[in-house]
Amino acid sequence: MPKVLIASDKFKGSLTAAEVAAAVSEGVRRSRPDVDVESVPVADGETARWLRPSRPASGSCR
Repeated sequence: MPKVLIASDKFKGSLTAAEVAAAVSEGVRRSRPDVDVESVPVADGETARWLRPSRPASGSCR
């Protein structure tokens, strides 16, 4: 099964990173029900200095 990782930041003034991740994940699932979708909201603290997960990710990377 193909896998898709959604790593979203906030849409300043309108959506949180978690809301963006949920909306994008829903869209991917609607258009490609055959894929496994994992979403990881990210936060950059300031203006793109660094990215870090705002919650721990599960699984492993290969």
